[in-house]
Amino acid sequence: MGEMVVAIFGDCLTVYHTHVITEAEGKGYARQLLDAMVACVRENKLWAMPLCPCVRAQFKHNPDAYADIWKRYS
Repeated sequence: MGEMVVAIFGDCLTVYHTHVITEAEGKGYARQLLDAMVACVRENKLWAMPLCPCVRAQFKHNPDAYADIWKRYS
């Protein structure tokens, strides 16, 4: 239904892209991808760098929810 493109370098998981197929939009799949990524980052004691505009928007909209994992960049 969708995909999240990520890469792990050292202790940082970078999210490059998130996509949900048109037929599945609005059904919570992007949220499931985000939640799974966040759980993975926390479980493995990593930082998350959200380069994907959708994920970055969620981090910016809810900074307290992601403060413990958000690797900010300039």
